[in-house]
Amino acid sequence: MLQGQRLLRIRTTLIRHSRTRTYHASAVTSADVLDRVDTFSRRHLGPREEDAKNMLKSIGFENFDQLVKSTVPANILRDDKEMKLQPAMSESEALQAIRKMADKNKVMKSYIGTGYYDTIVPPVILRNMLENPGWY
Repeated sequence: MLQGQRLLRIRTTLIRHSRTRTYHASAVTSADVLDRVDTFSRRHLGPREEDAKNMLKSIGFENFDQLVKSTVPANILRDDKEMKLQPAMSESEALQAIRKMADKNKVMKSYIGTGYYDTIVPPVILRNMLENPGWY
């Protein structure tokens, strides 16, 4: 019974607050607002910054550059200037760049199979090539 009264109180409070809010046509309603949340690195790229610093200290290094220079052989290690890398992008910036690149694609009509509906594949080719698992 108490839970039902509590839910009723919460419901009436929400209704009261929703009546006092005003909404304008100029308010941002674009789905792009949600695209800007860059959480990829936090979700997928390992430890937090302070954890990484503690790990580096425990093995005797101050930063990752020192660790890499001491472990990667000199003939393999390349300088960032030599590689001409672009600056790092956030997740939303990378997605935007990929979309921009994909927009350049042209959608073409496919003519695969046109006019070849009633062809007969000779049994020798069918058995020795198309049905032979050695070809795949």
